[in-house]
Amino acid sequence: MIVFDNNNITADKNTLGGKGANLLTLVKAGYKVPAFAIIPVDFFKGITDSVGIAQKTGGVLPEIRQYFGSNTLFAVRSSATVEDGASFSFAGQFKSLLNIPYEQLPEAIAEVWAS
Repeated sequence: MIVFDNNNITADKNTLGGKGANLLTLVKAGYKVPAFAIIPVDFFKGITDSVGIAQKTGGVLPEIRQYFGSNTLFAVRSSATVEDGASFSFAGQFKSLLNIPYEQLPEAIAEVWAS
């Protein structure tokens, strides 16, 4: 399940990663943030390479298109559960990709995941 900014779920870092949980917290607190979608951590379990990520991500594209449309440009960013915690800081270590067309999302997600 993709988590969109209008989902009424708990902002859990272990499920959504740090950035994802923080974005959802901001929305619930009433702050205006750009529309977003989060692919939960469980989506990636059992996948061992970026080819597997790209293939599996293709299956959620219709859900993303329904929410954003197919003419949207996307920012693809990591939201790892270990980023910026009390014990570790990985700021700037993971790749971010900007202005990604809808059709290139699977490859972009795989590239960020591999970083």
